[in-house]
Amino acid sequence: MSHAKSGKGRKSAKFTTIPPNPVYLDFKSSDGDSRRWPSQNHQHRTVDHLNQINWYRYIGPDEPEAIRWRVEVGTGAAAVLQLPPGQNYVLRGWPNEYAFYCHEKGKAESPRRDHYLIGSRMRFRSTKEFIEHAAWLIDGAVNSCKCKNCSGRPQTEVSRDLAANGIKTRASPSKAPSAGPSTKRSPSKTSARPSTSKVRTSMPPPPPPMPLQPSPVESPPSPPPAPALPSQPTTEPPPPQIALLCEEPAPISSDLIHTQRAIELNEALVPDPTKMCRWYRLGEVVWAQLDPPLSGEGPPINFWPCVVTSTAAEIPCSDTLGYQVRCIVVDHAREIFPGNRLLPYLAFSPSALVDWALEQTPADLDFPHSELENFQPFAPCENYKLAVSACVHAIQVGAQLADFWAPDMVTIPTPPPLHTPSPPLGLPNPSPSPAPTQPPVNSAHLLSAMTRCQGIWWGPERIWAGDLVRLRLPRSGLAPQGVDHVLPPSPLGKAGLDYLAKLGLTPDTAPGPLGVLTRATFLRIARIGPPTATECCAAGVLYELADEDVGPGVWDDVPDAPLPKEPTGFRWRRITEPGFVASVPLPLLAGRYYARMLKHPLLDHVMATPQELTAENPVVSLEGLMPAGNIETDQFQPDRGLQLARAKEEAFAMLRTYFEGGDADAEGEDDNEVDQLAEESALAMTNGSTSSEVYCSVDGCTLPIDVVFKSSDGELLGAHSRNLEMYGEGFPAAPNGVADPEAALLTEPAKTLKTLLAFMHLVPQPRIRNLSCKSVLEIAEAAEKYGVHSATQVCAIVLESKGKQCPSDVLRFALRHGYKELANTVAPYTLEFSVAEMKVMYKDDDYALMKWLLYCSRWEDLTRRAAKPTHWRVHRGGKLHCDDWQDFWIPVLGDLISHGKNAIYGGQLQSIVDSHLYQLDDCDYCCPDVRFWVNTYEKEAQKLVEEGIIYHDRQRTILMETACPPLLAPPMSSSSTCSQAPAPECSVKDCTLPVDVILKSSDGKFLGAHACNLATYGEAFPCVDGTVVASEPVALTENKATLKTLLAFMHLAPQPKIRNVPCTEVLALAEAAEKYGVHSATQVCAIVLESKVASQPISILRFSLKHGYRELANAAAPHTLAHSTDEMMDHYKENDYALMKWLLYCARWEELTRNASKKNSWRIHRGGSAHCEYWGGFWAAVLGDLLLWGKGAIYGGKLRTLVEPRLDMLHGCEYCTPDVKYWITFWEKEAEDLAAKGIM
Repeated sequence: MSHAKSGKGRKSAKFTTIPPNPVYLDFKSSDGDSRRWPSQNHQHRTVDHLNQINWYRYIGPDEPEAIRWRVEVGTGAAAVLQLPPGQNYVLRGWPNEYAFYCHEKGKAESPRRDHYLIGSRMRFRSTKEFIEHAAWLIDGAVNSCKCKNCSGRPQTEVSRDLAANGIKTRASPSKAPSAGPSTKRSPSKTSARPSTSKVRTSMPPPPPPMPLQPSPVESPPSPPPAPALPSQPTTEPPPPQIALLCEEPAPISSDLIHTQRAIELNEALVPDPTKMCRWYRLGEVVWAQLDPPLSGEGPPINFWPCVVTSTAAEIPCSDTLGYQVRCIVVDHAREIFPGNRLLPYLAFSPSALVDWALEQTPADLDFPHSELENFQPFAPCENYKLAVSACVHAIQVGAQLADFWAPDMVTIPTPPPLHTPSPPLGLPNPSPSPAPTQPPVNSAHLLSAMTRCQGIWWGPERIWAGDLVRLRLPRSGLAPQGVDHVLPPSPLGKAGLDYLAKLGLTPDTAPGPLGVLTRATFLRIARIGPPTATECCAAGVLYELADEDVGPGVWDDVPDAPLPKEPTGFRWRRITEPGFVASVPLPLLAGRYYARMLKHPLLDHVMATPQELTAENPVVSLEGLMPAGNIETDQFQPDRGLQLARAKEEAFAMLRTYFEGGDADAEGEDDNEVDQLAEESALAMTNGSTSSEVYCSVDGCTLPIDVVFKSSDGELLGAHSRNLEMYGEGFPAAPNGVADPEAALLTEPAKTLKTLLAFMHLVPQPRIRNLSCKSVLEIAEAAEKYGVHSATQVCAIVLESKGKQCPSDVLRFALRHGYKELANTVAPYTLEFSVAEMKVMYKDDDYALMKWLLYCSRWEDLTRRAAKPTHWRVHRGGKLHCDDWQDFWIPVLGDLISHGKNAIYGGQLQSIVDSHLYQLDDCDYCCPDVRFWVNTYEKEAQKLVEEGIIYHDRQRTILMETACPPLLAPPMSSSSTCSQAPAPECSVKDCTLPVDVILKSSDGKFLGAHACNLATYGEAFPCVDGTVVASEPVALTENKATLKTLLAFMHLAPQPKIRNVPCTEVLALAEAAEKYGVHSATQVCAIVLESKVASQPISILRFSLKHGYRELANAAAPHTLAHSTDEMMDHYKENDYALMKWLLYCARWEELTRNASKKNSWRIHRGGSAHCEYWGGFWAAVLGDLLLWGKGAIYGGKLRTLVEPRLDMLHGCEYCTPDVKYWITFWEKEAEDLAAKGIM
């Protein structure tokens, strides 16, 4: 390799081969995360204009340096674990999601080379750093790790401990610069030169960190689609329409494809019929066979739903690769399985186990989440019902996950095509070659590549562009007679015709469709994307499954990418004409095609019982022999992680509802007896008996029953009026102590009322600590409703310990009833919820929603302050940061923007920083400064937690003003009358109407008015039915100028001109017009105010929200984005409704800013790099501005104002500069669209 020349760095390898008779050590656990690997941009060798390089080269496990690490670490870990001496211990590989890299940095001809093992929270730079950590992982990570990175001890202390155990390691590796003076460590004298000797592969390498497959030719932009051609219906209801594209897309082999996609597409092919196909893919849901099964009083649990976490796991004591899977619900349970012990999600249904679970009492299967998540599915079963409950939860999660879909956008923007051609699909990939020089690429190709979707998550499956998939449309429903460019179905083969002849039938006289008509239709996906603006489609070539003895089709000899092996006895037949492809809406996809699935050893029972080979059997459909076994997704979630989290949340909530619903019916013998008594009492009362036959639900109670309650679920409960009076404030009691023959209906269920009535007896209070959060909330709400103070306090205390289970519900309760400590305790747990989610949950409680929004705004402000630190120390040489700072700081800023209000609380900031800290390469200045920065803002976060959500002490105000303030002032004393003043005249010029009403303004001036006009033009002016009351002026709250203008609108005369009146006076006039119902002035005031929104947007927005002027509110709202939350609270302190609407409006702008910071479809530069060398400083400054301005960063040209002055930092880069300008234009258009939606 041209870039592997000798250079300075750490010392050369001591071992280059595996020692004889090795004893391999395997890792029982791993803390690795592939997201910590170097980014794709850093894995391409690029020489900049200063002849410098800075990149990471992936090192396979059998390269000399990796072998040295495996031998040294294996020997050291064996000594730490005190394994028998005298053996050659070697690591079999790296922990899961670890990878080994060589960091080459400096002059291109003689760079410095440092080796890193990356995957843990911190990088390992030498074997002695990794020995303790490796021993910890080999031992199962059961105790605390003693390595430098985990324990925080100095490496010298760790090395002394290793030496005390007899572990000899090489001298500490030294870092050395490639050229020029340096203030860092002294250079090493020995260079690291890779060995050219060939070593037998002792283990398969882990998947490299996603390099891109090069393409031999440049793909032209996709042509526009041709008009849609409907498929021909044959059955009712008719199938959906399928469009035909007049140009066939480029074959998959010419695409720039992700490595994982290439590997998994190749694995879908079966070149050797004797080998089992590798069916399963990363992130898919499968059924794992438990051996031995979990047995108990019900049906055995033979399979567990799992998620595939690795497709290249080495099976112990075997030369083959298996799959590492993680059990759903039981996240800690990970195991490596061979393919013959896994089944696709659609191939198995645990109906017997689910039926048995439904027959059990729900309380028997109701276990705490902690017990479910700590269950051991691979260990002998000790509690069968716990196993059933955990498995049922996992089954439900899998069922919920099957409802989700999403485009697979995990890939990075594709670079330009390279000179080196990629292998065709179905052939093994060659070894990585040196990065060649790349030719210039036109922008049309780049834009096409960047917008291409590589695949989709489709329920439990992952489907790639290039896959052969089954359609929900059977062949009998797709052009059964053939149409232009689509062939009719294939006829029956000779064997089928002979079989019909034996039955005395022909294809025309057969009772139903035969042959290919009964099978699925197939689509080999060429690309995935939206051909129209209304739906997402998959485009590709259609195939059918014809009988093997049918002759070749018309277009079968057209060159095409290889297809998976067809089922035995059948052949593929292309049915779309070359040059045309079908564009199929995604809802028509049934799922992947599983080649030779019926030969799976776990499905032998299906083939052994032909009666199970029916159209309803999903196993048969996996090979397309029947058009069944369909995946029906109907919910969009943007990525797989969110899908798994949402599926688990919904499944647990659904089962919680089931368990709690069942608890009321059966809770032991005592409850059964109470239920029986209730039924007998209800029957007795129906027959006219008295309430004395209804019993008190409190054990041992002898008080007479004189009140009967009926719960919401129909159960009758006896109570005592004396207790209701003594212990409660809101229960309906019996009048005069006489029992009412009619039971009082209450809105709570019997279970809640029984507990509440138990609090109202002179007996020990019921224990509610072990109840679910929902049950305690129901009791607490009932206690508040009926004033049972003996229960309110204990409920609040118990809820404080259960806040994490249902934080939003507990917070709403606390805010509603004024429990400050409880609200402040649970409020931080709600930061993970979005504004949209809280709007749904608090749709009937505007006060709680407003309080939450104000609380979140303080956390958003804290995140923005954290993005502008000023305490960084100056490095030696005068630099503010080290060379690697931008690689660290830019993703940190991106994570801060992405997490928003939840970026700092609960250790989240520490997690963000830890995931990127390796980029700083242990800089002696930056790393301590960053740790100090994290500690500082975690302390600030703790202060916010202590302040809590109930932070402002002003009382709760009415959210919607339902009445105007009093129009009349307090009665005036006799001495304050204006009898001594002359009677005022009408202020309207040339008015001849008699003055019969005298108005007094707030500034003490008198104005004459006419009762007839006040009644004709207004709805709320005081008048006395035409009676002259001039001697008793009516005091109003408006000043003389406002009243004078308003009275002018109440005459049969030209209206006064107010367009040039100051905004403050127009607002006063508009408020008065609304107050007194002067409709002749309201509309013109609103129109004039719309032209003045820039001068006083806060006041105009408050007015428009108060009186429902939608257009005016939408015009004023964007001008308020520059104001802080504290400012708006001061202005809107008497109008919580307006404040809440503004907070919700600002939340949408905050989200727009976060989305803008994630825009990453930048064009690839010449040489393959995603950005120029100046990009880091520029983008860090832009992200800082976005964080600082938050909601106001984009509207009104602000984004352009912030970014354009910084364009000089790019030094005129011909790629970055146009892309940034386009980025500005794009998000300004998004801002215009958001502004058009408005605040109302």
